[in-house]
Amino acid sequence: MLKNKSALRIGAYGNLKQKMNATQEQTVQTVTYDAENIQYRIDSVYTNSSTGKVVYPATVGLGFTYQDYKHWLLGADFETTNWKEYRFFNKTDLVQNSWKMRIGAEYLPATENKTSLKKYFSFVRYRFGFHYGTDYVKVTNNLPDYAFTFGAGFPLKLRRSFYETQSSILNTAIEIGGRGDKKSNVRESTFKISIGLSLADIWFRTAKYE
Repeated sequence: MLKNKSALRIGAYGNLKQKMNATQEQTVQTVTYDAENIQYRIDSVYTNSSTGKVVYPATVGLGFTYQDYKHWLLGADFETTNWKEYRFFNKTDLVQNSWKMRIGAEYLPATENKTSLKKYFSFVRYRFGFHYGTDYVKVTNNLPDYAFTFGAGFPLKLRRSFYETQSSILNTAIEIGGRGDKKSNVRESTFKISIGLSLADIWFRTAKYE
């Protein structure tokens, strides 16, 4: 973490609307099945090939993070996609504009140069977050998309001196969420477990002599 300094970072991201050339082939066949349910083609009634375009909509996002010089890292972002611009061979689909808000925080109990290395769990980064928004699929009512996340970053090796440059963290997370509600025609619940490894090494360091 930054020493005796707080930091506020603001950023934006997104992608432009994309128009992609595509080829579509359509075949209508007459088939039959045998006693073992294996399909056999009798003949082809209709075959057609056409070219066109697939239009993928633009996405825009804006967010920030705030990091104090002691223990906390807070962040949030807002994202929206203009799905009404989606086209598949000049045809629309059952989609609608969507948006999503994400909020998260990370807490590190240890204080730089003051916490004993014997207190391992003081160097674990505890994380939690929440996101909520609307799904792009268009049904009778809007489909809320939401989830709660909990996780932690476990250091595989604590830096015991200034000259140790390598640091590795085992990142774990659990996500519990869903899509839809009691007013929706579509409802589903989700449960995800994520495990990742983060490797870091400082290659260049400027020495200062006093």
